Amino acid sequence: MSHAWFAQRVVIVIALVVSVLALWHIAEYLLLGFGGIVFAVVIRSAGSAVARHLPISKPIASALVVLTVIGAIALAAALLGDEVTRQVSEFRSSLPGTVQQIRDRLAASQIGRAILSTVGSSVGDTLSMTWVVDTATLLLDVLADLAIVMFIAVYLGISPRPYMRATLALIPPPHRMHTQATLRACGSSLRSWLLGQLVAMTFVGALTALGLWLVGVPHALALGILVGLLDFVPVIGPLLGAVPGVVLAYLASPVTALYAIAVYTAVQQVEAMVIQPLAQRWAVDLPPVIGLLAIVVSGAVFGLPGVLFGVPLVVVLKVLVHRYWLDKQPPLPTP
Repeated sequence: MSHAWFAQRVVIVIALVVSVLALWHIAEYLLLGFGGIVFAVVIRSAGSAVARHLPISKPIASALVVLTVIGAIALAAALLGDEVTRQVSEFRSSLPGTVQQIRDRLAASQIGRAILSTVGSSVGDTLSMTWVVDTATLLLDVLADLAIVMFIAVYLGISPRPYMRATLALIPPPHRMHTQATLRACGSSLRSWLLGQLVAMTFVGALTALGLWLVGVPHALALGILVGLLDFVPVIGPLLGAVPGVVLAYLASPVTALYAIAVYTAVQQVEAMVIQPLAQRWAVDLPPVIGLLAIVVSGAVFGLPGVLFGVPLVVVLKVLVHRYWLDKQPPLPTP
């Protein structure tokens, strides 16, 4: 074995290690880029549909879709903004007193006093003092990540061909056709999954707001919007979205809290048995356990972007596994 051969192998190993470490440090930003691709697929698909019915090119149609979405958001904000702002403001101002009321009610029973002694009487004060700072910091981080995702989505959605050509140029010529077909399959799966999720989110938010309003929970509209947005994250999102509503209902009365729990449970059952099967008719069939593991693992590794985009990442990985591995294996014997 020559020294040159050994030195070449050492250089290759060092280069691979450095590449892996570099990718690890920027993994969160790469996942944000993937999130931009997810929404770019929707923009491009909607633009293609518009271009089929209007005498305009796909880039112009995609730009028209972006402007239409912005206009729809602005219109919704103008129609519902005052009411949503009022309910969110009331919810925020009532939060410090909410903690104290919960402590007072817990202190009225023996079990509640045991809980308070275990958790510590200073927790409520800490929450009330740090909630505004923590919420503001989290909101700024989320808005920054959202700006990056939307920036990438708009650019890729309006003009994806240069980026597609650059990607295919890195692939050896004999494999470019298969790679292009695989990328298109990934885009189709992402489009179907995301459209199904948007439909489900809309129905879940509307049904939750209506149900909470009927049982007398305050700030029902804001709580419904919150649940609808958090429903983008399967399994975990709806559970987190139910917590504020149950707390506010409990402050009204324990019976109202039971009604609120019943509303959240009923909406989730309707989503699982009716909304999701219909909304995801065109999407890939992803088992719930796989989706939950994707959220937990990607969230532990990548933080909040991993929680948001863990499931669509698994959707893409499933397509890649099928096209590069399972489809090339011999068929299983018939039992």
